[in-house]
Formats: sequence, structure tokens, C-alpha cells
Amino acid sequence: MNAIPENQMHLDELPLVQICNYLQALGATRIGNYLNKASVWQFHGKELLVPCARSFADYTDRIFEVVEAISRYENATLAQACSNIINSGYDIIRIRNISPESKDGTLPFEESVSFISESKNALLAAACSASTQKISYKGQKPHNAEKFMRTVRFGQTERGSFTLQILVPIQRPLLDRGFLVELPDENYERKVVPTLEAGLMAINDAAQAASLDSSIGHFEDKVANGVTTNLCNALVSMYESLESTEIEFTFSFSLNRPKTLPQSKVGVSRDYIPVIKEAVQVLLSKEPPENAECMVRGPVIKLRSENSEFGGEVTIRDIMSPKLRPIRLSLDKKDYHEAIKAHDTNKFIEAEGVLAVRQGKAPALEKISKFTVFNPADDAVD
Repeated sequence: MNAIPENQMHLDELPLVQICNYLQALGATRIGNYLNKASVWQFHGKELLVPCARSFADYTDRIFEVVEAISRYENATLAQACSNIINSGYDIIRIRNISPESKDGTLPFEESVSFISESKNALLAAACSASTQKISYKGQKPHNAEKFMRTVRFGQTERGSFTLQILVPIQRPLLDRGFLVELPDENYERKVVPTLEAGLMAINDAAQAASLDSSIGHFEDKVANGVTTNLCNALVSMYESLESTEIEFTFSFSLNRPKTLPQSKVGVSRDYIPVIKEAVQVLLSKEPPENAECMVRGPVIKLRSENSEFGGEVTIRDIMSPKLRPIRLSLDKKDYHEAIKAHDTNKFIEAEGVLAVRQGKAPALEKISKFTVFNPADDAVD
């Protein structure tokens, strides 16, 4: 067997699950087990062994054989094959800045910091839209959007008019007797990148239509497609920070998804930036005052109901205000029972609505548009 090149990626860094998933995606068939120590795969006329544990003495040799077979099939180097296996567990967003400044694959330092920051804001806007579908997100963002952003990875930059690479991990869903098990968090994480893709396409369509008839309605009609003032602002700032001639987004989707999604490319032309920028100003001017709606978050400290079958009132300690304060929420039957569970299990409530302040009483959140329960322990940093 060939010696493993020293300058190639360490093979023991490759996730075993991703190796098997990648083999399957390339048409390999699992045909059995070898002494309960390895899975046996038929891969385009070649039999391969994938060890079940890294502790086996010949682990690296067996993995090398697998990676070498994949590299031959893909006509790629070993390093490229390793990279493809690892990246197959991610949705990948490549953001290419095309400008005179980036012809040699570099950018001015100060401006590149802004470009990267606005790339993050674009993905965060999609994460917010995938959560609640609003036209604007001011101040604090939804908890699941914040939690999602903490999972995102920044990949190695690629040459080609300077290209950022953003990696979004996607968990492979479990099956129960052959049927897909949809967990809420997994379903949400799989929505975010397609929401960004759809939002960019919708902004293009809205800007093109608005440039012909000057109607702001084209943007308002695309909220369900992921259009937000936050995403529009991020695009405008990305262009203005580097005077780009074009910004191009390429989307590649993880093999861990239950259904394969095709790679796509969305280019946002500089010609539409003035229209998008003006649309943001008009949309924000139509928004109600910022203090008319707010988000509260915290533990349940009081429960009160004459008959829980008809709902009840809960009080939470709002941790999002500068000073901890009690906030009252009147809830229907379903949400009230969720609040009881949150109280009993030390979970937090997050809610959006209109804050009403009346003399002699704790502030009350009314016209509640969003109510969720989450475990604050999930946010702990390892």
C-alpha cells in the first residue's frame, strides 16, 4: 500500500459518520460488517472497510484506503477528498466580492472587517426571518436565531476576487422504523440557509420591479420569502464598504439533509443598491415606534389562574432589561400549560408583544405575537 503523504490532512480528524454518509452519497452500498469491528462497503467495484472505532491498530490504514478510493473516483487530491468529506456535514455559503480591490485575492484590512461583519448580519437576518417572518428586527433578536449563530463556523477563505466561506452544521436526521423524525431544532437549522437564498432572490425581484413602478409593495410582499430591512441593509453595507461591482452568493447544501438540494448561485447587482437602500428607509418609516413592541425573556416567578383550562396569568423576571423587572403575561390554555412546565423544569420563556405600563402594577405584555420556551442550559459554553 502507498505511504500516507505527510503533508495531507490528518486522517484521524475525519468524522466516521461523515465518511459513511459521503460514501453512500457517492453510490456506495453497505454490504455487511466485519467481525463487528468495521462496516463493509461496495464502492464502484472496490470493497472498503470503515472501522467502527479509532482505537484499532490499522485505523489510519483503512481510512486512507477509503479516502484514496474517493479521491480516485472524484479525480481529486487526497486533501481535496478529505475536505469534501468534512464539508459534507455543512451547508456552505460562499460570498464572493468582485471589485477592483480584490482582483489579486486580497482586500484592504479595514474594509474587509466591515465586509465580514455584514456577511454575518445577512445570515443573522435570515435566521430571524426563519423564526418569525417580520419585515424588521430591531434590538434583541429571537433566541433561536442567536443560538443558531453560535453554531456557525467561518471557513478558510478562497481565492477568486476574494471569497468568504461560511459553514452551517446540519445534523443528519434520525429515522424511526424508516420514517423521518423531525426534531424542532433540527427543522429550524435546516430552514436558515434556504431562507437566505430565497431572501436574496426575492430582493432582486423586488428591486427590479420597484425600479420600474416605484412601488414599495414589491418588498412588503416578499416578507414570507425572507426579505427584511436587516438583510437589505447588510447588502447595502457590503457594497458600500468595498465599492464592489457585484456580490455573488453560492449555496451548497449538506448531504446530511433528508432531501438533496441543488447548488445555486445568486448575484446581487450594484445597479439595484440605490433602490434597495431607499426601500429600507421607506419601510422603516412605516414601522410603528420602536417602543411599541418589545421582546421579554426570563424565568417564570409566579403563576395565577382561577381555572387553568381557560389559561391564566404568569409573571416572568425579564433578564433583557437593564434592571431585572417582573413582567406579566396573560396566556391562553396551551401557552399557560407550557408556562407551568417551564416553571417546574427551570426553563425560560421568551415572548414578543406590546408592553403596557400602568401605575401601581407590574408592566404587562399584551398582544403577544410570539411565545416560546427554551432551556437556558443549552446556551452554556463548553
